[in-house]
This record gives sequence, structure tokens and C-alpha cells, in this order.
Amino acid sequence: MAKGFSGKSRRLAVLYCIFLGIFGAHRFYIGKMGTGLLMLFIGFMGIILSIILKMFYWYLFLPLGIWILIDLILLLLGKMKDIDGNLVWKW
Repeated sequence: MAKGFSGKSRRLAVLYCIFLGIFGAHRFYIGKMGTGLLMLFIGFMGIILSIILKMFYWYLFLPLGIWILIDLILLLLGKMKDIDGNLVWKW
């Protein structure tokens, strides 16, 4: 791949973000393990607390939802960078 551009597929990253964004799958895909783990932790905690306490914990999902939406916009515009600082550009 050309210098400055990632070999990762933007299409696959967008699909991961849409369908598995709550678990940080798109972040894991582009190599950002730390933020992927944080998204995974927040998503699971929201789900587990909602099930155990029988109450929807929207305040855990709201920031996560905003984060996912920002990531989706960055991916669609081709502005998201992978772990090496290269743009995820190739569809």
C-alpha cells in the first residue's frame, strides 16, 4: 500500500462499526486494541448491568453511541487512522 494509507478495508471497518460497534470490533480491526478494549468493557458493563438490575443503563450507552457515531463518520469520510497512523482509505 502507498505510504500513509493502511492496507485495511474501509468497507469492512464500516460494517464492523455499524453491526459490532458496541463491542469495539472496528477498533480491534484497525489495530487500536486499547480503545477497542475500552469500548468492549463499556458495552459489556452496560449490557450486564441492564440484565442484572433489570434497568436500562442509558448513561453507559449514550457516550458509547456518540463515540461509535463519530468513528462511523470518520470511517465514511476516510479520516480514521490505524494503529500505525495510516489512513484507512481503501474500500
